[in-house]
Amino acid sequence: MDRLAGKVALITGSGRGMGKSHAKLMAKEGAGVIVHDIDAALVEEAAAEVRQYGGKVHTIVCDVADTDAYPKAIAAAGKAMGGHIDIL
Repeated sequence: MDRLAGKVALITGSGRGMGKSHAKLMAKEGAGVIVHDIDAALVEEAAAEVRQYGGKVHTIVCDVADTDAYPKAIAAAGKAMGGHIDIL
């Protein structure tokens, strides 16, 4: 299914659990996915799983509480994914 083709989804906390499940679902539905978590190893593992569904995947390793770094990471990820984030 490609209900989300052309869309970009940023899933915070997608290194594990429900976040990872949502990231996989978004990719399965055709969205490009930005995989985010604070743990780099979990981000890479989740990104590899999300890539199995095809589509573009970008990763962010950052703490959402870091008010200096997080907005910059989001902006860079959006740019890397074509200049926009449609789903958060």
